Amino acid sequence: MEEKPFAHAARALSSDHGLRILSLLKNGRWRIASEVAHTLGIHTSTASKWLYELHRGGFLARRTRKAGTRK
Repeated sequence: MEEKPFAHAARALSSDHGLRILSLLKNGRWRIASEVAHTLGIHTSTASKWLYELHRGGFLARRTRKAGTRK
């Protein structure tokens, strides 16, 4: 593993938030940051930050939704 991807992976796993989010998402169900935040009792910006870090670390895939489709 190259140094930068390893650093991203290590950072993502170095936090309780990162580990809790991975545990929540282990069933493979797609969730948005606000769902993760609500379920774990953390702020949406915190969930968003750690979802991004987990994505950069190679642990999560990212899906972009079309703007204006949220109900």
